[in-house]
Amino acid sequence: IIHLYGQLDLLEWQSNEGQEYSSHKKFIERLRAAPKNIKLINDERGVEKSEDFQKAYDLIKNASRIMFIGFSFDETNLERLNTSLMRGGKSLISTGLGMEPSKYRWVQKHFFDKLNENIAIHQGKDGLSLLHDELHIE
Repeated sequence: IIHLYGQLDLLEWQSNEGQEYSSHKKFIERLRAAPKNIKLINDERGVEKSEDFQKAYDLIKNASRIMFIGFSFDETNLERLNTSLMRGGKSLISTGLGMEPSKYRWVQKHFFDKLNENIAIHQGKDGLSLLHDELHIE
């Protein structure tokens, strides 16, 4: 999992320190630090300078299955991801919980027009359900 724009905090298993959320003081400290973990991409600091985007491109090129979890399919984000790297019969799967029908149709058309590939959008599934079903995680 690559968080291209950062994440508010590390999860317990992502840190050697083991996060402690039980104390109010620790929680407030972590809350104040959260904005520093967000990465903004703009014209001066474009995707070509982002190590995370470069890592994502390598993973996309070599993947046989790509899963979008909680992804809004914003046109700018799709452009930055370089969806052309997803060609070649890769399995494309996405959550779509709460996705409007017009957005669903737009995403389907986008992937078919750009890649001549279909994307399986599971409209009734959240990320955990999709991971459980696709990766057989218990």
